[in-house]
Amino acid sequence: MSELDPRSYPQLAFAVAPPTVHEDESGRLVLRDPLRERLLRLTPEEWVRQQLVAELLQRGFPRGRFGLEWARNQGRTQGRADVVVLAESGRPELIAECKAATVALAPAHLAQLTRYARVDPPRWLLLTNGLQHRCLELAASGDEYLARAELPMPNATAR
Repeated sequence: MSELDPRSYPQLAFAVAPPTVHEDESGRLVLRDPLRERLLRLTPEEWVRQQLVAELLQRGFPRGRFGLEWARNQGRTQGRADVVVLAESGRPELIAECKAATVALAPAHLAQLTRYARVDPPRWLLLTNGLQHRCLELAASGDEYLARAELPMPNATAR
């Protein structure tokens, strides 16, 4: 998959249309981030992230509660969660990690995602490469995550 030709980016497993790709004044391919309202360089991971965000917005998640590349303190190290949706309380309700479509989802990616959840466990964890999704919901006991077949809906995020 080339980063230079948007036609080489795969159709992803989201219900939304792919973002429009433009060439900027320097000849780089860019797409518009609807949340940050700016142009971003087209990369394989950004291709997935922007379609996940569009999917979550289409499902009714509140636009003003998203955080992208959200800094998370993980003990001695700092990480950045790709997508976070906050609850009304300001706590994370969903944390998502996006990988390029060419990257197979692996246990190490799930471990990375669960590290983001250690500080303030959200109800939902989502790992995606745009072609496959791994969605986990915090159990009622609050001590483990259970696999779910479907992406969460916003009415399912209220605790």
